[in-house]
Amino acid sequence: MPVVNHTSHATGIAMTKAPSRKPAAAQPPEPPQTPTRVHIGIVQAVGVPLLALVPAVALTGLLGERQGHVRSVSAGGVSLQVDYPAVQRFRTLRELGITVRNEGDTTLPMTTLQIDHSYLGAFTRVETTPAVEEVTPEHHEVPLGALPPGEARRVVATLEGDKYGRHAGRVRLVAQPGSDVAVDVATVVLP
Repeated sequence: MPVVNHTSHATGIAMTKAPSRKPAAAQPPEPPQTPTRVHIGIVQAVGVPLLALVPAVALTGLLGERQGHVRSVSAGGVSLQVDYPAVQRFRTLRELGITVRNEGDTTLPMTTLQIDHSYLGAFTRVETTPAVEEVTPEHHEVPLGALPPGEARRVVATLEGDKYGRHAGRVRLVAQPGSDVAVDVATVVLP
């Protein structure tokens, strides 16, 4: 490249401008050679398959909501049938349906349905039809009145689960001696 001379007319000083040189592109050094190793700890070895198992179990329906059904008949001919949420999701509404039927030959003068407080206390919102008239530390009571032969009464409770885990209790029909009947129910509340 030619050298350019330039003279300033005002000062009379001659200046020489050197040709510009672009520096050569600097190349980064090569990375060091290291052997590639994969190290899997015990937590990863167990955790990754478990994480893969959750969607597979969910697809089979095992983690979904399910309804349970139980029926019992007393020696006096009174049947108690309970349809309850066996598995329920957190903060969802599900129904507990209870049917009491007099399958005997005599009228039961006074019947009362009792649901354990240990079971109903696990739910935030509990609405029953007919309404609960008495709440004791042990149970909630719904009076059903006289029950003639062949007739039935139905109690429906709407439940909203707000505590995770398994909640169990007993549903009991109190009638004349020898006609009492009870069944156990349990609900698992999932996230």
